[in-house]
Parts: sequence; structure tokens; C-alpha cells
Amino acid sequence: MFAVPIGILFLGILYVIVGIWIYRDAVRRGNNGETWLFMFILGNVIIAIIWYIVRPPIEEDVGIWDFKEHRKKEINNKFDSMTFLDED
Repeated sequence: MFAVPIGILFLGILYVIVGIWIYRDAVRRGNNGETWLFMFILGNVIIAIIWYIVRPPIEEDVGIWDFKEHRKKEINNKFDSMTFLDED
């Protein structure tokens, strides 16, 4: 009686956990996490397997708890590399 709702809840939680893992792992490895998360939402398990196979090596050692700091540094580096037309 309760097996189906508990199974659906379990699969939903697992789906969210795998999505978070794919996003964070993609960012840690220098890829666009949003793109991989979007593809996972559309493609489910197949995209998770593809990501696990094609993911590049980690560029720098970033722990889970340093994730926000790493993301800020990544955004600042992209902003610093931008050129503006009014600079002379």
C-alpha cells in the first residue's frame, strides 16, 4: 500500500541528488554546470552515464564546501578577461 509512494519519493530524492552532483562536478571540472544539469533534466539516466564517461579531469582541487568560493573566483576571472570598448 505504501510501497509505491515511498518508491516514488525515493526516486525523486535520488533524481535531485544526482542532478546536484552533476552540476557541482561539471563546475569543479571547468565545464558549464547549468548546461549539464539541463541535459540531465531532459535526458535523465542516459545523460548521467554520458557525463560520467566524458567528464574531464579536475582542473584544481576544490572541496564541496569551497564550491561557492570557487564559483565566485571563476566568475571574477571571466569578468577580468573581458575587454570593453571605452578602454584606451
